[in-house]
Amino acid sequence: MDIETSIAVPTEPWEAAKLRFMEELSEEEKKHFNEASLENLYYSTDTAMKKYNQESRMHATLKKLQPFVDTIEDFSKAMDVFTNTAPLFLAPIWGSVRVVLQVSHTYVKFLREVC
Repeated sequence: MDIETSIAVPTEPWEAAKLRFMEELSEEEKKHFNEASLENLYYSTDTAMKKYNQESRMHATLKKLQPFVDTIEDFSKAMDVFTNTAPLFLAPIWGSVRVVLQVSHTYVKFLREVC
């Protein structure tokens, strides 16, 4: 039972999972899922992601700071060497900066995969 959609994704596994899930629902709960389709979910999540990107302060801040973060990452290997020469003074500072850089990098990578 393959349903035609405008997105290039096979729908047969979705329909089988949906039917299996709906078997255990009451009639009232089934009414909520009658219109659920893979295409509806795709467009709903896409719309939610676009809204998040437009309204999120964190996303906007990260976008503004990204050039600065990229520049610091360019010098990170040199800072690692400097930190090894004077760990008592530089390790706490540079370690904190490295954590922020890693969180930023992970967040950007996540957003690129999702969007």
